[in-house]
Amino acid sequence: MYAVYFGLVAFLSAFGLRFVDCKPSFTKTPSSSNKVYVDEGAYYTELSWAYNIDGETVNWVDFMYKRSNGDDVLIARKFANQQLQVSQASGYKGRFSFTGKTSGNATFTIWFITKNDERTFEFVVHFTSVNNPWIRNSVELIVVVKPKITSKTTGLVTLTEGDTRRLLCVASGNPNPLITWYRDNVKVQEDPNISNFTIASANKNHTGTYKCEAAVTAPGLGPYRTDYTVAVIVRYRPQHKANSLVRNETVVLGRDATFYCRTEAFPVKTQYSWFKGYNQIFNSQDYAIDNFRNGESRLTVKQVKKSSAGRYSCYGRNDVGNGLKKTVFLTVHYAPQQVILTPHPAVVRINRDITLKCEADALPKPRYLWKFDGTILDKAVQNTLFITNAQVKDAGSYTCKAENFYGSKETTRVVNVEYQPAVKTFSTGTPANTVKQGATVNITCIADGYPPPEYIIKRGNQMVNSTGGRFVITNIQLSEEDYTYSCTPNNTVGTGATKTLKITVLVPPSLNQTLPAAKRTKKEHETVRYSCAAYAKPAATITWMLDGERLTNKLPFTISTVFQPSSQPKLQETLSYLTIENVSWTEGGTYSCLAQNVVGQKKTKYRT
Repeated sequence: MYAVYFGLVAFLSAFGLRFVDCKPSFTKTPSSSNKVYVDEGAYYTELSWAYNIDGETVNWVDFMYKRSNGDDVLIARKFANQQLQVSQASGYKGRFSFTGKTSGNATFTIWFITKNDERTFEFVVHFTSVNNPWIRNSVELIVVVKPKITSKTTGLVTLTEGDTRRLLCVASGNPNPLITWYRDNVKVQEDPNISNFTIASANKNHTGTYKCEAAVTAPGLGPYRTDYTVAVIVRYRPQHKANSLVRNETVVLGRDATFYCRTEAFPVKTQYSWFKGYNQIFNSQDYAIDNFRNGESRLTVKQVKKSSAGRYSCYGRNDVGNGLKKTVFLTVHYAPQQVILTPHPAVVRINRDITLKCEADALPKPRYLWKFDGTILDKAVQNTLFITNAQVKDAGSYTCKAENFYGSKETTRVVNVEYQPAVKTFSTGTPANTVKQGATVNITCIADGYPPPEYIIKRGNQMVNSTGGRFVITNIQLSEEDYTYSCTPNNTVGTGATKTLKITVLVPPSLNQTLPAAKRTKKEHETVRYSCAAYAKPAATITWMLDGERLTNKLPFTISTVFQPSSQPKLQETLSYLTIENVSWTEGGTYSCLAQNVVGQKKTKYRT
């Protein structure tokens, strides 16, 4: 029949005639996806088709299934107005039925569903027409089999951290079950290609109750689930909790610092070890370690010192092994304890620069204040002080004060400015460098400059031995005026200007008297004349006295004095005359000649 149909189409085409194909078609099929799902053990399932025969006449309908090799196996055939014919060989005899009309709709019912019913079924409508000999439609019947776990891990699973263990879960079912693993009801794995769950490098987080769930789902059916659980315990070394050695600590010098080490582990029993740096520490005068039943350990650093600052760490250990160390840092705050001011010594050449640096041992870092000779330098607030183009006025005491919240400390350094010396004083220490003959004279030369200068003192052209710019002349004589003293200061910077000194020697008076050496008697109304010569430097003044009373140039007394060069070098002569006119008894008594100058006096007496 099929050959006749296709031959007719070819014949008409050869004569140029168009063949209009108005084929019948299906208006309804069992499933738009061509798949129908039914539970294993279901009482029945129906496969229904509806079709438009488009004026054609149905000859018969076939219901078939396909073998795995692609061959069709006839299950049943139904001719119009005839009984349904079910093939004995198909295996469906007695559990297959048909309802409907071959001319437009057909429903086939399969009873008592088994797993073997899962196959592709085909429905074919055969027509009497050569043009449209048949239409056909296939549908895959999928028998849904509820899942069943066929392989699993039994008993308590105990692991040690780092172990690897596979938990088994093999399940049957159709379609293939989807295996999902849960730990403590939290999904940990769902992979259509993997059914077992592997714990790799076990840690504490792998402890829990694991559930393997096998699920079969199909459109309109299920889901069908089955599961089993297995408990897993992981033995692990102590691990720090979130509140273990939480933060670094800052403590004031002299107070206690406290740290807590808190861990979790299995087995729970834990011992703790504490370290400062790389060295383990134990109970001592500096540390106290307390272990508590709740599984934590406390370290107390007692009355912290500066040396207490550093890195502190701890770890716990149990039967599994030592846990990891966790580390915090202890910072010790303290007031400035030592202030070092450099350079030492602090010396700078004039017109050059010097930098003073102040370093304070304190925490937190201190702020700085500078003073010069006790006066605060407002703009100096860093730990360095720059002195540029140093002058003599910059020499003095510089104080650095370091201060933080806990206290302050200061230190002072003298800054010396090196410069060439200059004589400030070169004298005998007496007014106008005048000295009394015979005295001991201290000649002193004083110069400024740094380093302190040495002195070269000369008497004329002859250098004299001096100590620190001082030279002593004992029993000085008038001849010393013949010499000029000079003082020249020098230091490592240079030699200062020479300053000279002339000494003036003052000589007290000496008398060359012409008064009688013994008592003389004069007659009344006589004229008496006395003379008195004094030699001195400066020139002496002469005063005449009678019985201790000063005489004036008044009758009967006439006094005349002349100053003249002396025959003695460098001295001056003072010559004075006392004349008594018309002497009377009232002029009787003791006459004296008193010669005096700024350095002394001399007196002679005569009785008449």
